[in-house]
Amino acid sequence: AAAERQRGNNDLSRLKSLHRRIPRSPCGEGQLVFIRPTALLPRRRRLERLFLTSSFLLIPHLFPSLFFSFPFLASADYNTLLSSSRHAHLHARIAPSHARKSTMSATTQQVHGAISALYGQNPAQQREANDFLVAFASTPEAWETSLQLVGTPEPSVRYFGANMLYGKVKSDWSGLPEAHRGQFVAAVSQQLQALSAKPDSVLAARRLCLVMAAAATRSGADATTALVQQALDLAGQGDATGGVSVTGLTLALEIQAAVAEEVNDTDRAARSTLVNVLIPRLIEVLGLSESVLDAASSPDAAHGMSGLRAAALHAALAWLRLDQRGGGGMVLSPGQLAQSRGGLMRGAIAALAADDTAVVDAAAEFVIAALSPGAAETTEDASAVGAIVSALLGHRPAAMAGAEAEDLARAVCRVAVAVSERDVVILVRPDAHPDSLGLTDMVLALAEAHERPVMEAAADYFLMLNTMPVADRHHQLGEPLFKRLVAACLRRATLPLDFTIWDDAEEDRDTFMRFREQILADLLDNCYGMMRSRYLVEIGVALAGASTWQAAEAAVFAARAVSVPVKQHVLNTRASASDFAASGGAEAGRGGIDLAAADRQESNAFLGQLFARVGEAGSAATSGQGAAGGVFTSHPLVMESTARMVGAYAAWLGQAGAGSACVPGSVAYLLAALRVPEAFRHAAQGFRNVCARCAVHLQAPELLGRLMDSAEACMPAAPPPAMAGAAGSGGAGAEGEDDRAAIVEGLARVIASLPSATAAAEAG
Repeated sequence: AAAERQRGNNDLSRLKSLHRRIPRSPCGEGQLVFIRPTALLPRRRRLERLFLTSSFLLIPHLFPSLFFSFPFLASADYNTLLSSSRHAHLHARIAPSHARKSTMSATTQQVHGAISALYGQNPAQQREANDFLVAFASTPEAWETSLQLVGTPEPSVRYFGANMLYGKVKSDWSGLPEAHRGQFVAAVSQQLQALSAKPDSVLAARRLCLVMAAAATRSGADATTALVQQALDLAGQGDATGGVSVTGLTLALEIQAAVAEEVNDTDRAARSTLVNVLIPRLIEVLGLSESVLDAASSPDAAHGMSGLRAAALHAALAWLRLDQRGGGGMVLSPGQLAQSRGGLMRGAIAALAADDTAVVDAAAEFVIAALSPGAAETTEDASAVGAIVSALLGHRPAAMAGAEAEDLARAVCRVAVAVSERDVVILVRPDAHPDSLGLTDMVLALAEAHERPVMEAAADYFLMLNTMPVADRHHQLGEPLFKRLVAACLRRATLPLDFTIWDDAEEDRDTFMRFREQILADLLDNCYGMMRSRYLVEIGVALAGASTWQAAEAAVFAARAVSVPVKQHVLNTRASASDFAASGGAEAGRGGIDLAAADRQESNAFLGQLFARVGEAGSAATSGQGAAGGVFTSHPLVMESTARMVGAYAAWLGQAGAGSACVPGSVAYLLAALRVPEAFRHAAQGFRNVCARCAVHLQAPELLGRLMDSAEACMPAAPPPAMAGAAGSGGAGAEGEDDRAAIVEGLARVIASLPSATAAAEAG
């Protein structure tokens, strides 16, 4: 566990880039899954419910630490385990070192001893205790024993008892005699009041809130509405000095959230009944969250109020998702929410700038959910969305205030994406409000100023902008905007200046490559669609001005990322003016077919110059003068990236008039790259692609002979091992394939294309 915790600390960047996805695959017995708190919020409560089906233990003393720990307990036949003779002697072996003099029953002491053993260091006792506790949890005695455990002095045992109670209510409520249910709820309520006064029992108290909500929703509409009222009364109670009771507010918000989530988890018939009785109280319940957010923003707010914002937003969102269909859609539109509880949205947007990451995440989730489809649209929605945009703009100075503002910048970008997904028209139309145009400029400025997480959060915003035809956009949202975006993408695609190999880098290789190949590639593809040949010009400028090999490698990546649309545009000589305008857009009214042809000509000229330089670098490397190859031979990773680019443009090399002149030089470069272990895989694959697409240009007997001799000389005796510095290096493919076979296949493609069988035989 300690080793896993340390590895988790080292993998922060990887965990953040996984969009806070929660692992869902089950683990084996005794294994621990460590998840950062930021990855759990705001889904923590639902996650705990999910894990409860296979485990009733959540180690509470780990919760304040960096990770949450969830042991996944193996399923078992409870009756068989309970009747096993070894459980009859478990307490005799475990309890003597842990038993305490108390009023606990013998059964409670036995369970207490098993819990202590489970937290101990003896693996055999842990397994035995685990089996016993899983079995005991299914017995009727577990009801009373769990309540007694909640009253013990140890916080970990209190939490264990509360968690066992929650499991009993979820799974065995129908087995509890109806005459005892009222007494049970009263006892739980009494324990909750007692725990609320103990600072070290917050986790157990929250668990009891879930117990009460689960019991109420299973008891019917009257019990559920009574619990809602109890929560509101609890929130209205003051502390000993007559001021606001933060503890009471905390429990009230926890109960409200738990009730809504339990309702949404019930079957369709029960959910419909409960939603019908709860919706009339929606505005009243939302008022509590609104008042918490208002109070937290006050300069003289009570101590602890600021920390309640996450709970308030979570509770409000849970109630706004009370849906008879169980789909989780919002029951109020942005306009309805603004009219009924406008302070909620204002408080949520203000909370985006909180110092607490949990509050920031809860606020972002709330605003994003409020903007998502669900409730029927109203005439007030447009003004409500406009108010959200204006409020986001108010965060610009703080979000641009350096690296410490990254969480705020990322949250603002996430909300901006939600705005664009709800109604992109208001952001791009020719008569767009200045605030709408300002939002686009702010999102781009944040992506330019901050590191990868912010660019990742902002990417979908620009993809949504490009769903609108250029003719229907504001003039400020054309080529200049996307030219800035290209420059920002190039910066984010560049490896660190101190990069040597991935094993020594702070950056995680898989995360970085996924970001480049998926997110940045999509953005650059959209930029090319807007700019066409001017995009290639920008890449040429970046290559010419590259002062480091890292900058050169990023520019080569940017050229490869758009290879598919470039080839489609350049090689499609029959493209009409409408096709060109639809894809490139900005030139819709300036030229028709002549303009499209001129753009193809410019693109062909750029590619011709680019691959001529690649050929020169290949010739220099082949002759042993790699330094004369310029940027394309400046580093093994540049050669890897360039070899991959050559393979991506094989179709252009084989079909375009300008491309055919570059075939020999491109092949020479690939042959040189085969000698570089980091570049071998992509060089071999590129060699195969070029030979297949350009076979007709390699059929001359003298050229083919030299090609075969050079390929044979470059062929290693064994596949090169994977190199720590390359993204996909080495000579063994994804499933153990030998990439040397790609070289042989490339030569075979050329030989098979020879005009006669006799010539092919002679070449072979």
